[in-house]
Amino acid sequence: MKKTLSFVFLCMLLFASFAQTPQKMSYQAVIRDTSDQLAVMQTIGMRISVLQGSPSGTAVYVETHTAFTNQNGLVTLEIGAGTPVSGVFANIDWTSGVYYLKTETDVTGGTNYDVVSTTQMLSVPYALYAAASEAPFNVGTGLSLTGNTINALTTSPLWNANYIQNIPVGSTMPNYNDVLIFNGSAWAPGSIGGGTGTTINCGTSFNTNYTVRGTGSSGWECTNALVITSSGYVGIGTTSPSSSYNLTIGTNGFLVNGSTTTSNIYGRLRIGSTSSTSYDLQVDGHTYITSGLRVGTSSSPPSSGIIASGEIRTNANFYQGSSSTGTGTVMVRTSGGELRPQSSTIKVKENVQPLSFNKANLFALRPVTYNLKPALGGGSEVGLIAEEVEKTMPQLVIYGPARQWEGETGLISTDENGNEILIPGQEEPYSVSYDRLAIYLLEIVKEQEQRINELERLVEEMKDEK
Repeated sequence: MKKTLSFVFLCMLLFASFAQTPQKMSYQAVIRDTSDQLAVMQTIGMRISVLQGSPSGTAVYVETHTAFTNQNGLVTLEIGAGTPVSGVFANIDWTSGVYYLKTETDVTGGTNYDVVSTTQMLSVPYALYAAASEAPFNVGTGLSLTGNTINALTTSPLWNANYIQNIPVGSTMPNYNDVLIFNGSAWAPGSIGGGTGTTINCGTSFNTNYTVRGTGSSGWECTNALVITSSGYVGIGTTSPSSSYNLTIGTNGFLVNGSTTTSNIYGRLRIGSTSSTSYDLQVDGHTYITSGLRVGTSSSPPSSGIIASGEIRTNANFYQGSSSTGTGTVMVRTSGGELRPQSSTIKVKENVQPLSFNKANLFALRPVTYNLKPALGGGSEVGLIAEEVEKTMPQLVIYGPARQWEGETGLISTDENGNEILIPGQEEPYSVSYDRLAIYLLEIVKEQEQRINELERLVEEMKDEK
């Protein structure tokens, strides 16, 4: 036996206001099971379709519901509020012919719909019919209504207002770049800037946060914190910007506190000085840098050191750390490439052994005179050749990373960022530890002194024998 379905179709009379028309219809049906018993207090599944033209017409809208019957087997739901399967309920054109309501039910609450009923909708809810058939609304100036869509027109103003915050708007036509400015009695077109510059009316109590000097002389909001002259000079903390600089800052100092490493000061910056314009940065006073300093190179400096693409010079003493006793201290390069003051205290040494070496190797060294290449300043010098020293006394050689050289100029090749071009994983003789050479010579002098003393002793013995 097929399950049976008896239903009552209710169309609620809704208000005929388009803006308030609910896009849904009330629906009630009495559900019976296979034994023709009421399905009381039971969950059921339903699929509802709106067909156009005939009982077998095209479904313009389909939705599903999971509903619950009451103690009388009555189920109540709203068509248009279910789970959409196809179509849009609000887009149904109720003026286009007749419509049929097709209902399919599964009394077990699932989607195995085996009870089907189709009924002509003899009375379309008045509000839905009216919403689809009535004349378009007047949507106002600068707008148009097409179906249920409001569009802004491009050929007429969207909105014409006579008052803003109860203040009238003047009828004067604006000029190019004009804005609305309150002139004390109405909003009127006006310009900002132009001529010799921008001014702020300091004679009013508006804009109390302004700190820009304006045309007024007694307005309490004009604090002269920022002064812009007609010549384009800017002063911060001073009312008399210097004609020598685009920006003049008062005596309270200047803090640049950018949020990224790309915060820059473009051009020349001079602090505490009026003597020179030759330098991009001139500081007359103490300069404190909390991290590494990079000069003339794009390589990253150590966290608390200096890296430079050229020479580092000093016209005074070179001190290490907090010591002030560095005058005349010999600086030595460690095997790790660090430059440190040479120290002779036993506190910094371990594995101390007598110096032992082949004197013949030392005597094989070839002292020479030479001229530096022009690119390095020229001039006559005396010394040793590192490559020659390496062959007999490599312990006197200072090695460095292998570099690329610019032909015979004596200059090291650099990349586009000014960094030396190095050969990875290779080292080459770079210099000679002349300070170490004196230690080896001292050992030879000591041996010669012992031999001289022995010879003098033998001579004295020979004298005594006579």
